[in-house]
Amino acid sequence: MRYLLLILLLLPTLLFAQEFEFVQEWNTIPLISDSLNLAAPWLGGYYFSSSETYDLNNDGDFDLLVGGYFQLDYFINEGNALVPEFTYSENQLIDSTMSNYYYTYPAVCDIDSDGDGDLFALQTDGASVITFFENIGSPIQPEFVINQDTLRDENDEWIWGGNMDWIDIDADGDLDFFDGRYNGELRFYENVGDSTQYILHHITDHFEGIDFGYQGYPNPCFVDIDSDNDYDLVLGHHDGKLYFYENIGSQQQVDLADPINYWLGINVGDYSSPELCDIDNDSDYDIVTSGGWDVVTRYYENRGTPLNPFFIYRGVIIPPDTVSSPTFGDLDDDGDYDMLMGFQNWSGGDSTHLWYYENQGTPEEFNFVLVDQNYFGIVYNVGANFDLVDWDLDSDYDLLVGTGYSDLIYYENVGSPQVADFVCTGQFSISPYWGNLVGLHDVDNDQDIDIFAGQLSGGITFFRNVTGQNEVGPKRPDTPFPKLDFSIGPNPANPVTWISFTLPSPQEATLAVYNILGAKVTTLTSGIQPPGTHTHIWDAAEYSSGVYIIQLETPQQKSAERITVVK
Repeated sequence: MRYLLLILLLLPTLLFAQEFEFVQEWNTIPLISDSLNLAAPWLGGYYFSSSETYDLNNDGDFDLLVGGYFQLDYFINEGNALVPEFTYSENQLIDSTMSNYYYTYPAVCDIDSDGDGDLFALQTDGASVITFFENIGSPIQPEFVINQDTLRDENDEWIWGGNMDWIDIDADGDLDFFDGRYNGELRFYENVGDSTQYILHHITDHFEGIDFGYQGYPNPCFVDIDSDNDYDLVLGHHDGKLYFYENIGSQQQVDLADPINYWLGINVGDYSSPELCDIDNDSDYDIVTSGGWDVVTRYYENRGTPLNPFFIYRGVIIPPDTVSSPTFGDLDDDGDYDMLMGFQNWSGGDSTHLWYYENQGTPEEFNFVLVDQNYFGIVYNVGANFDLVDWDLDSDYDLLVGTGYSDLIYYENVGSPQVADFVCTGQFSISPYWGNLVGLHDVDNDQDIDIFAGQLSGGITFFRNVTGQNEVGPKRPDTPFPKLDFSIGPNPANPVTWISFTLPSPQEATLAVYNILGAKVTTLTSGIQPPGTHTHIWDAAEYSSGVYIIQLETPQQKSAERITVVK
């Protein structure tokens, strides 16, 4: 958990003096979207997000990397290969606050054939170049150090980076390099070295004639989607759509068919970043794709077969972006809500003026009338956001301003509930969370104000007010929900097996059996279950031998185990 001490910087004339302490928490308040419990809903968002899946801790399932503006976040899969459960890791794989790593588009591969994943990350500080981070740790515990600060070809020329993919495209036992560029090129570098020491030879700027045009920014992902033993190509496009190219050639000689544009109807808004992997371990490829300004990471499950894939949308893994909104409060104490709104004046100095709309109607039939276009002379840069809250608990509304950078400015209401008089009395700094669009609420009902800070890069960060608590005070859970205690035995079943699970509290729970294609074959129990341990028997005598999946599902989470039926 990240800790951040926010100190109120007071003006010399301020009589009220107090230090406030906040703790950033990213998963103690659960957020469920499309039936998925989001891994870190209050972590914040990403500019031009790009995702990568790789088993970084060698536990048999895919973990997730998400890169963006000044950040590279690591989500460990603490579920299993059948039911992934991503948890944000405090282990920062690289120092992503370094000024030159503006957009850390990640690509992971075992470039030196030593049994662990190495990392390539993009720099865009003036020049888009690629840095090679060698994994000097182990397959279980990665530790990345810079091996080569700028990726170079065989002539020692810089390789200007973009969207990367490493794949053995010519089936010669080493990894070749592909680079999708901002100008629409898809560059191909053949590895003329070997599997332990790469030497990159530039072949073409337009692999298979692909050119998306200026700002096209192709994002390549090579995968054998149709199980015919050669690599097909899925390309993300700047328009947010996916393009699919089937390889009608061979392993050694690629020949891409004409593309299927707007593949599967997927559109993530801008700059789509596709990643295909078997995230649920059912022997076919699923899709995880991120977007740029849309800044979400979506999951599409393959419910078909390796030969005939069929994808369904399962929801988001990383939450979508947030936008600013007006703020409301009864500023004249007449029993109805008035409105404050920031007006962004792009032509007059790129500033945001605070406008006051008085509700001259009723609580039931509002009528907002603009009465002040320069409310208390409050002017900030474009992107500023405002929120009303009784911060000092004196029964009138105070005002907090998110400046659009890392600062929150506090205006105390030194007037009355009937006649507001806002005076700037302090400032909070919550750097490096740039672009804070604030929301203020006593979310834990402990008589102080907690902070929800939206970001221009999307997403929301949450800071709990723990002022004066120190070691005393409410204990916050480490995880949103306790993990389900779930076990099966014997496995393999011949043909009977017992399934046991433990629930911490009364809740709905469904225990069901699925075949390997994801079709439900039977439900063992469903409905409200009491707390404690439950045991059920599955007699598979009427089912054919093979692999099945037993899944326990509650409103908050899922857990599944694979079982083999042998007769």
